[in-house]
Order: sequence, then C-alpha cells, then structure tokens
Amino acid sequence: VDVLRDRVKSLESTLKGFKKETLTDHYIREKIIGIASESPEPPKWVIENKSTQTKAVPTLFISDLHWGEVVDPSQIGGVNEYNIAIAHERLQALVNTSTQLLDIIGGEYPGIVLALGGDMFSGSIHDELTETNEDDIVPVFLDLYEKMIWLIESMHNIHGKVFVPCVTGNHSRTTMKMRMKGRNFTNYDWLLYCLLDRHFKDNSNINFLIPNGPDALFKIYGTRYLLTHGDAFRGGDSMIGALGPLTRGNHKKSSRNTLIDQSYDIMIVGHWHQLIQVQRLIVNGSLKG
Repeated sequence: VDVLRDRVKSLESTLKGFKKETLTDHYIREKIIGIASESPEPPKWVIENKSTQTKAVPTLFISDLHWGEVVDPSQIGGVNEYNIAIAHERLQALVNTSTQLLDIIGGEYPGIVLALGGDMFSGSIHDELTETNEDDIVPVFLDLYEKMIWLIESMHNIHGKVFVPCVTGNHSRTTMKMRMKGRNFTNYDWLLYCLLDRHFKDNSNINFLIPNGPDALFKIYGTRYLLTHGDAFRGGDSMIGALGPLTRGNHKKSSRNTLIDQSYDIMIVGHWHQLIQVQRLIVNGSLKG
C-alpha cells in the first residue's frame, strides 16, 4: 500500500508538471490554434531584390483601429465621430486610397508589407471604455476578424504576395495593468493575429511574423525595420509633444539592440495617433482619428 501510495503521489506530481508545461504559448499555437510554434522568417521577396524591374516594396502600416470604441461628436464639438459602422467605411477607404496611390506612383512590386501595429481593439482597460464601447469584446473581435480576412485577401488579390509583421498594443490587453512578461499571451491583438495566420496557413503567398515579444524585426531590401507599438515611450511636454519621448526611446532601443546584434535602421510605431515622419522614425496615425 505504501509503495502504491508513493507511486500515485509521484504520478500526480508528474501530471501537474505536465499540465503546467503544456499550456504555454507554443502549445496554444500548435495544438489549439493550429499554427507553427515559431513564426517563419520574412519571405525572400521582401529581403532580396532579384528583378531589374522592381525598385521598391510598398508598406501599408495599420494600427490603432480601436475597434468597438465610440466617439460621440456632440461631446467634442462635432469634430469627429467613430463607431463600428464608420470603422468599416474608413477601412474600406484605407484600402482604396493605398491602391490608388500605388497606381499613381506606378512601377512593378513583388508584393506588399502589411504591418499591424497593435491596439486593434478599444478594449476594456478603463471603466469609461467598458461603459461606452459599442459592444462587448467577443462580438467586436469576431467583427474585426472578418474584416481583417477581407483586408488581407484584398491585398493578396491586388499585389499577389503579402507579408504581415504584427505586434500587440496596450488597449487590447486582458489585464488591468500592462505586463512585460507574457504581454502577448494576455492580449486580443495576439489572438487575432494567430487566428488570421491559421486562416491563411495554406496560402504560401501570405506570410505572418508574430513574435512572442513586443517588437518585430524585419528587412525590406536591406533596410532594417523595427515594428513596435510605442506604449513603452512615455513623457513629453506641451512644446514638442510625442517627439521627445519617441526620439529618446528610439535612441535607447537602438543602442540596446545594437549590443544584442539586433540593430535596425528605422523604427515604426503606432500608439500616438499622429503622423510623424523623421529620420529613423515613422509614427502612425489612427483609424479612430
């Protein structure tokens, strides 16, 4: 009896450890979602230019959709309005405008880079958002999931090949406070990206880069890009606004990445809801306005 009791105790301990180890991000990606445990390297057509006709790869940077958030024009002097119906219209306009701009520029392209910079959802990180969002997170999630499938299919139909690097934002988190450890695995952005990756996994012309950390590093024809959401950069003042913390943060991140052999040339970020284009830094606007 003592031997059997010890055996049961040992097996229970082993089973407990097994359950703890298997419910990891790798297990979720491979077994539950059904995609590879590690994101692949960027496709060769993004990194190398072997065509004499091709001179560039276009990038469409999408972030800060804040899907589900409501902006009431009567509360802000009528300067803006936002809800899911308007978000649908603006996303359609985004695709149309980017396509028209590339038609005006002309030239041949091997594909397009579709960078997703986080804050895809309004989220429920504040009581104010919980009370004023148009709907609960699950219906909002499903609505955006369908629209993102449409968007990626549209880019594929127009450009032939699509490379999708992705990072998470702060609004889509499931925790009250922002976390560094396990940031992505408690975030609806990451879940959205993984489900999109699974949806297109049989299409070799659509490739995703979904890192486990907050940054995505990739190259376009030798130029090294670092995609990050931008919520890690704080500070600023009334004179220079976001430019101060972004410039300082970019310098610190660049110095750190150089030490670990992950240097980059240009950092692209969202979060700040305003377009900034300066040397070594591109900041995105927001669909919300």
